[in-house]
Amino acid sequence: MQAGTENLTGHRAWRPNRCLPLRCRSTRWNGGLVWDLVGDFSRLPEYSAGLEVIEVTPEEGKGPRKYICHFNPLESEGDGFVHRELVRWYEPNVGFASVAEEPNVFGLSKSLSLVTLEPAPGGTTVTWEQYYDASDLEMNKAAFDQALADIATPLVGRFGGQIVERHVE
Repeated sequence: MQAGTENLTGHRAWRPNRCLPLRCRSTRWNGGLVWDLVGDFSRLPEYSAGLEVIEVTPEEGKGPRKYICHFNPLESEGDGFVHRELVRWYEPNVGFASVAEEPNVFGLSKSLSLVTLEPAPGGTTVTWEQYYDASDLEMNKAAFDQALADIATPLVGRFGGQIVERHVE
């Protein structure tokens, strides 16, 4: 976990059960261009097929305060679902961290989503990590693995490069 992000969840003695890091790297990625996409939560549906729309609540002078994900229906005739994230850290061109509002549709508790951008030789590395406890760990591991792959594939398609790590523990 990146230094300075240890207390982002608001939970004392927090120990995540699961970490799902995904790293994409490209020598063609310009960090500013990548941030323009990844750092704007309202653009998440551009590279995540499961999302219909994102509502962002800004905090003046500080970036987004929270965002609400409206997911597409899982079945052709069903309703989508809604998930809320509270932004705990947001630094342009560096990254952001958010925690899931509890209770939530995924059954997550003590969650942390951490997205960072780091310069790489001639490009940028994006790391997207999920830390959480959940009532159904196996189901959530599989769902997050698929969701992060769903996010990475369009990013690589758009900016070039490759997925350099995809790990579920």
